[in-house]
Amino acid sequence: MVWDKLWTSIISLICLSSCLARPTRKSTSHSGDTQALENSGIDPLDVMNNSNQVVRIHKFKKLYSKNSAKFVRIHNGKVDGKGDRHDANVLIRMESAGSAGQVILKTYDGSVSLCLDQHGTVVAMPTQQGKTNQSCVFIQDQSSKGYTRFRSLPHGQWYLGITKDGRTKSARKTLSWQRSVQFIEYPPQSY
Repeated sequence: MVWDKLWTSIISLICLSSCLARPTRKSTSHSGDTQALENSGIDPLDVMNNSNQVVRIHKFKKLYSKNSAKFVRIHNGKVDGKGDRHDANVLIRMESAGSAGQVILKTYDGSVSLCLDQHGTVVAMPTQQGKTNQSCVFIQDQSSKGYTRFRSLPHGQWYLGITKDGRTKSARKTLSWQRSVQFIEYPPQSY
């Protein structure tokens, strides 16, 4: 009789502890996008259920051009690769624009975006609140040697490129393996 009560108490305690140890929500997908949202504190189900709302995640980086050995900067309505590491204009706001590594490159305050026009020229355009200009969206990817590249979303073969003297290179003349399209991302406080 005593053993029955003790055994019943132990069973109920085990069931209760296992129920408390279970997570309240399991992720339905383990993709990189879902994992990134969870790491940022955003519930992926909220993003999927509210398809009309876009959740934008941004981070600040300095983009070092392998070709010019300087930093990319957006200043006075122009883009170049002549920035010094102490220049305030080299701090780039990288804002997510969807899935699969889609980003928009903006100034620190987000007022100007780096874009490619219909001729492949790199231009700085004022950012329109709530609207995304597709010519300003890039697909960020890694080269086999670890460098970051920015490929145009509407023009899949065009890349953001910087020449040796720090000028922007026409996107029509860029190829994925060239030095001009290779960048290193630095955190804002380093280097």
